[in-house]
This record gives sequence, C-alpha cells and structure tokens, in this order.
Amino acid sequence: MITASFNIAIYTVIFFLVGIFKPNWALFFMKNPNRLTVIILSLVLTMVAVTLYGEGNRQLKLQKETPSQQEFPYAEIPK
Repeated sequence: MITASFNIAIYTVIFFLVGIFKPNWALFFMKNPNRLTVIILSLVLTMVAVTLYGEGNRQLKLQKETPSQQEFPYAEIPK
C-alpha cells in the first residue's frame, strides 16, 4: 500500500502541474475546465494518498507486533 500511495502522490503532482498550466489537457473530458476543478481534484487525490500511506504504515506496524509461528514452534507428541 505504501508504494501505491507514492504512485498516487506522483500522479497527483503531475496532474496538478499540468492542470494549472493547461486545464484543457488535464480535464479533457469536461466542456469548460477550470483551475479550481484541478485544485479540488488534486486535494482529493492528496487525501487518498496520505490515507493509503497511513494505512500501509499501520499494517506494517501490526505485522511487526504480532508474534509469528516461527517464534513458538510446536512440540512433538511423545509416543
């Protein structure tokens, strides 16, 4: 998830820069694109990237805290 958050952050920066200079390129599907729409979409994408990054860090922390099965091997049953 952390790599996905970095990818979304990079795409957001590219989208923002292109959208600020040429809104028609970034919002090609709209009839009347403007810079305010680009800013709003960039803010939403930034929130998504930050949320993914935080969730990825939380999952890594939980994986490190939980004991693995290698730490507690099973004993053989005597016959």
